[in-house]
Amino acid sequence: MTDVDGAGTRVSGVMSMTGFGSATFEVAGEGYRIDVKAVNHRSLNVRLHTPPGFDHVENAVTRTLRERLDRGSISVHVDRLGGSAPDVE
Repeated sequence: MTDVDGAGTRVSGVMSMTGFGSATFEVAGEGYRIDVKAVNHRSLNVRLHTPPGFDHVENAVTRTLRERLDRGSISVHVDRLGGSAPDVE
């Protein structure tokens, strides 16, 4: 993993990782669940799965992950918790 210090310099951190995280949150009255799984991999492989209508968010999330991580196989799943598909711009 890399981080940026106060001077904007990339600083290497942990070079091997395995982990899982899950959270639920609400945006504009809609509930969502996000699951993130990371396993060791020699290069960086990012897979992002979002609900219909969230395609525009995928590039920003993938870009942010690539800026912060050097390696690993990262899988991100975002699910909408009930209700109809929201209008997202």
